[in-house]
Amino acid sequence: MGAPSSLHGLGAENDEEEEEGWHLLGDVPFRKWTCYPAPLPCLESLNLDEHIVAGAAHGGPFAVMRDAKKGVVLGSERPSSYLRIYSSAGLLLGQAPWDLGSKVVCMGWTESEALVVISEAGHVHWYTVLGESMDAEALENLIRNAPNEKGRKCATQLFVEGSPRRVIEAQVWAYGYVALSDDFTLHVYDGSISDPDPRLYRLSVTLLSGRRSPTSMAVLTLPVGGEGVGGQGGSRTGALQILLGTSDNALVMVDGQSGLCELPALQASLPGPVVKMRASPDSRFLACFAEGLLTVYATGNYSKVLGPFDAGTSQIPEAMGWCGKDALAMYWKGMGLGLVGPYGDFYHFPYAGETMVLVQEVDSCRLWTESGGCEILQRVPTATEAIHRIGSTEPAAMLYDAAEAFQQGDPTADENIRAILASPPTKGGGAITSGMPSSPSHFSSPSLSSSSGGGGNKSPLQGAIHACLRAALGAWDVGKQKRYLQAAAYGKGFEDEEEQQHWQPSSSTDARDGDMGRNKADEFAGVCRKLRVLNHLRRPDVGIPTTAWQLAQGGREDGWAALLDRLLLRRLYFLAWKVCEYLRLGPEKETVLVRWACALILSTQAVHLSDRELCDQIRRRFQAAFAKDPSFPATLSYAPIARTADQVRRRGLATLLLDYDSSASSQVDLLLEMGEFKLALGKALRSNNLDVAYRALFFLEAHKASQEAFLALLASHPSSLRLLRVYYRSRLTKESRTPWFNVSLARGDLMEAGTLVAFQAYAQDSHPRRIELLREAARLFGHQGKQPLSSTSSTASSPAGTSSFMPSLAMPSVTATVAPNTASPLFFHRVTEEQADLLEVQAALERRLGKNENVFVGLSVSETIYNLIVLASDALPSSLPPSLPPSMLLAEAARVAKKFKVPDKRFWHVKINALAASGQFENLKSFANEKKSPVGYKPFAQACIKHKQPSGVVETYIDRVASHEDRFDLYVEVRLWQKAAEAAFRLKDVLRLRQVQANCMMPGLQRSIDDLIAKLG
Repeated sequence: MGAPSSLHGLGAENDEEEEEGWHLLGDVPFRKWTCYPAPLPCLESLNLDEHIVAGAAHGGPFAVMRDAKKGVVLGSERPSSYLRIYSSAGLLLGQAPWDLGSKVVCMGWTESEALVVISEAGHVHWYTVLGESMDAEALENLIRNAPNEKGRKCATQLFVEGSPRRVIEAQVWAYGYVALSDDFTLHVYDGSISDPDPRLYRLSVTLLSGRRSPTSMAVLTLPVGGEGVGGQGGSRTGALQILLGTSDNALVMVDGQSGLCELPALQASLPGPVVKMRASPDSRFLACFAEGLLTVYATGNYSKVLGPFDAGTSQIPEAMGWCGKDALAMYWKGMGLGLVGPYGDFYHFPYAGETMVLVQEVDSCRLWTESGGCEILQRVPTATEAIHRIGSTEPAAMLYDAAEAFQQGDPTADENIRAILASPPTKGGGAITSGMPSSPSHFSSPSLSSSSGGGGNKSPLQGAIHACLRAALGAWDVGKQKRYLQAAAYGKGFEDEEEQQHWQPSSSTDARDGDMGRNKADEFAGVCRKLRVLNHLRRPDVGIPTTAWQLAQGGREDGWAALLDRLLLRRLYFLAWKVCEYLRLGPEKETVLVRWACALILSTQAVHLSDRELCDQIRRRFQAAFAKDPSFPATLSYAPIARTADQVRRRGLATLLLDYDSSASSQVDLLLEMGEFKLALGKALRSNNLDVAYRALFFLEAHKASQEAFLALLASHPSSLRLLRVYYRSRLTKESRTPWFNVSLARGDLMEAGTLVAFQAYAQDSHPRRIELLREAARLFGHQGKQPLSSTSSTASSPAGTSSFMPSLAMPSVTATVAPNTASPLFFHRVTEEQADLLEVQAALERRLGKNENVFVGLSVSETIYNLIVLASDALPSSLPPSLPPSMLLAEAARVAKKFKVPDKRFWHVKINALAASGQFENLKSFANEKKSPVGYKPFAQACIKHKQPSGVVETYIDRVASHEDRFDLYVEVRLWQKAAEAAFRLKDVLRLRQVQANCMMPGLQRSIDDLIAKLG
């Protein structure tokens, strides 16, 4: 719906003023503005042309060092031998000494604002944002964003000392670096969170040679499983890919994990060697500059998206980078800045012959020059364009003009608002995701999206309010932000109650960010809070010119957490605290306090304070924080602060701080780490937390100098012995038996000691040794309740006899499964003796058989009887010595059953199955006729059926089965249908008769069954 000309004309002058700062790249408007005007403090005395400069993304700092390749004018001052780091506003953040004799191949920033400098000799230097050199531990903590993790290794030297190898190409990516040496080996440092640990590894590039030498390099992290926006050149979940331009006009693609090399089939051949490459922020596109021509490829299949575009010069651009995902910016000294669009459109920004530093961002690019200061070039956000485009009839433009008319007292403003309300709903108008402006369109899709955004059907007024809020987030000037917010507030006044009640955002976000809420008021307030924080960050004294879109894409899921990390790296603790308070960020407030306290301990001020004074100062600050914000958790962890104190050799301060930590786990872990073993064990046992207590006990067991020292420490805490007793009972392994056996003897707990000896016995390969240990275990069980064994009497089973505990092996004796407290010692004594007797019998049988393999040893009583009967089979006469005829084996089986009091029913079942399995059916028949079977005759029939005996043989046993039901089932199983029918008739079971009739397939019998059924009525 169009707006009345009278209303829209009121804002036409402002629209023209806004649009004057736009630069059309084809049909797509871009804007460029100055964040910090020239001259920047650092550039007044700094010639960028003589320095190497690297800028960090997301409004980050600039690192500047003297270029050793540039000459020095005679009579001029000696060049600076420092690496200096400046904010975007040109303020010095820090500096570090630098050896000008070391030739720098690459300098760049990681996602966590760690500066990496790689020299030609293979030295890798890491610095913080304040210019402090990082050791390996600090480096990996920063890369992994895990301030308290320890123990990882990090190489800062690519080659061994004295190696002739040199680095010829290198590039820093979001979570590490990639360096190419002159032997065509890639050295990859990957610190992404997808890896278990940061690692440095090497990949050989087999497709490179003297004839195909590298000319340029690009590092990509392709999204896994679909589209996704990574960090600045990197994604924690992406697949690492390294691209190398070569001298023979090709691209070599190297998989960052496997090292597989291939030459992608380019849809359009390169006009020459690629001398400069740059991947888009999401790594989906690759820009290649070769022979004065620019070509852009999609990294998915390397199909051409743009080009070749003639740059008008074969000179290599000094700076090249993406302006968000919408255009590519290239800078030549003396020629200015060129902006290339997705359809080959070109826009030229004139600049004097000076050096420019270009930093690509996810939504723009940042420019650093001596004459222009710090500038930002960005595509005009969709919402802003919809509002200010000349002649725009979008609801957002109408709302903005109506608000201005209202401010000027024009009575037509209300009419036009109601005209917007009367318009039909439009599709779109999704809520602000993470409080950011609408996402720029993709490089391959430059068409403008609707100003109302996406997500559901919305009224034009709701879409207009939403667009004004997005435009406010995208505005840099505070006055413009206010006008957009006033327009949104004015529109909100016309939303009726029903609209407010049913309005819901189309996408959810974290409520604590303050960007979204359950209603429009929360959304509006969230945008205001975010703008206030952004405006403060952009102040020159802070110097972080970030945008709302960059904040949301700051390399982590939570943009605020990433921002706070950057403030803390700059040691802006007060500002970080105020941001947390203003945005109501609870957990982040705890992080700020902890980092402040750690910095205080490391400061020179702490040197003049005693441990108690410093602890009290930290406590007072924390208590003040709790008092101001009752919702702030009083369970703040002191462990990271105490660890810092211990690292600077202030152990007294560390223990004082730990007393205030509410987490027993944190207290105990750090005390163990510090070597305060007695204190740690006491706290662990008093915590009433089994996990903490066991962790402390196992740590002490592993780190104590001797077993005696460990036992002496446990003696002062009897409860620790009880805990170990429970644990070792549940997990009897070789490692756990030795210490607990000694503890058991010392405590006089012979039941425990006997159990351990019994387990040890079953890990022995020697049968006599196994029997000996079982006898010893039985002796220990027998002495339970009497006077503890003397050291002399227990020698056989203590250090000399039982210290060599072997892997866990389940014992066939009940000793392994019955806890000592659930049965009497006499029971354990008896069953262990019986087990030893059984082993002796089994060993004797094997000796008589003359067999080396374990035919009997290790088997149960039933299995021993079974094997004796099977060996008595006529089918195995040659395997038996003459002294052991089959009849003797059968008699031996009976003797074993009698000796170990095997019940008759079990013995009969074992013998029936053994005779049938070994084919001794005559013996089976004799056994059935020997006396009345205590198990009946069904097992005989089932054994014959299982081993496929003739039905006549089976029938003789079935006829002796007492139960008619069992008889019927067995007859059916052997398909004796006539007998089955008779059994069913005796049972007077019509269903069983029907079953036989349906399965017998015998017409005569089927007719007889009909007669039987008729008789049954």
